[in-house]
Amino acid sequence: ATDFMSQYEILPGEYLLQELSTFPDWVIRIGIIRTLGKMRLYKRKAIPYFIQTLGDSQQEVCQSALITLNKVGPPSSDSTSEIIPLLRDSSWRVRAYAALALGQIETHSRELREKIIDALISVLFDPELDVRFRSAEALGNIGAAAKKSIPYIEESLNMLSNSIVTEEMERVLEILKKSSKSD
Repeated sequence: ATDFMSQYEILPGEYLLQELSTFPDWVIRIGIIRTLGKMRLYKRKAIPYFIQTLGDSQQEVCQSALITLNKVGPPSSDSTSEIIPLLRDSSWRVRAYAALALGQIETHSRELREKIIDALISVLFDPELDVRFRSAEALGNIGAAAKKSIPYIEESLNMLSNSIVTEEMERVLEILKKSSKSD
């Protein structure tokens, strides 16, 4: 790789961006995602490439891209159409990280914000507790605009028996209630 980069005068980050979507080994693609997420000069530039990998055939690559997006985010509002379908992925980890990513998206579009909120509400009753919690956490990140989710979070809470998840969701619920009162 070093010979290739020096031959074409490509910086390491640029080389990794080029290889991210084309490298045949999915384990290496995960390594590229993680490396780009740690490279100060490239992590923001790499966000569109991370979004592109959300459609990867390997769930592990998609999950890694979502984790990295959550670390370097927020994702752009343009990525919403790629992230929302991941709330229905067969992997609970992908669903949980997709919910977190949606909660970070900043948008001035009321329509888009409502679409995100509705999508997050739909997974408040996911069979996996972490997905429920991450969805509630994302709604809490959205704040007062997500006040319509309060009864759904309360209903989801009533169905829980896990005390740690219950405590965290109650905390999110309080944040939402406070932010909707000041709205």
